[in-house]
Amino acid sequence: MPRQLRSAKVLVLVVALLIGYLLGAAHKRADREGHAFLPGQLIQIVITPLERGAYWAGAPVRAAKRSLRTRSRILEQNKRLRAEVLRLTEEEARLREAAIENVRLRAALELKRSSLQRAVLGHVIAMRPSRRYDTCTLDRGSRDGVERQCVVVTPRGLVGRVIETTPISCQALLLRDPSSGVGAMVQRSRERGVCVGQQSDTLLLNYLRRDADIHVGDIVISSGVGGVYPKGLVIGRVVRVIAKPADYLKSAEVSPSVKADTLEEAFVVLKDDG
Repeated sequence: MPRQLRSAKVLVLVVALLIGYLLGAAHKRADREGHAFLPGQLIQIVITPLERGAYWAGAPVRAAKRSLRTRSRILEQNKRLRAEVLRLTEEEARLREAAIENVRLRAALELKRSSLQRAVLGHVIAMRPSRRYDTCTLDRGSRDGVERQCVVVTPRGLVGRVIETTPISCQALLLRDPSSGVGAMVQRSRERGVCVGQQSDTLLLNYLRRDADIHVGDIVISSGVGGVYPKGLVIGRVVRVIAKPADYLKSAEVSPSVKADTLEEAFVVLKDDG
């Protein structure tokens, strides 16, 4: 049995070699004579549909790969664009803040040049509204010449007065504090009264005559009466006139020109040496 199996294997090998030889000779002869090689055509006819099927079967995979590459590029590009937008947004915010500060400081410089020859510019380092006093703290103190009762102003108008000092800082009592009475005057009609704080968004202008000439929109300035505040500093604008039939006097609500909650810098007006 083993000998017969070996003989069969040898016979198959010989036949295969013979067929291969004959096919090779026929292929050479067809190439030489310019004829088509029939077995090759048959093989191509059989293989072509298989190749086409394999190509189309692999199309989704190739498309998925292209899609993944495209998506990866898009995500990377979006990441770069988001980073650039964030950078530009931060840069715009910095430029806007610099522009606002520039305008504010220019106005402060112009105020000092025009009317405040003896004044120091301080930065607000604390805001302390409390039950007792409504104050802000500035980074200027006695070593800068600041004393109690020095007036605090901005280019927009009056802020308050200094009530306490240290060598490096001072506390200013804000106009909105109920104890911060200021002699006031309606700029247009020269009607006089006293402006006091209410610990609210408005001040109260009291002690106006019953027939005082005052209207909504009028500018209220310091009158100079009392000796603390110089005359002519803007306090605010009238937003409501209060006249009760039973009262002998008239009052008005005034919106302060300086909003303490947004205050960043202010001038402390130093007292004259003499």
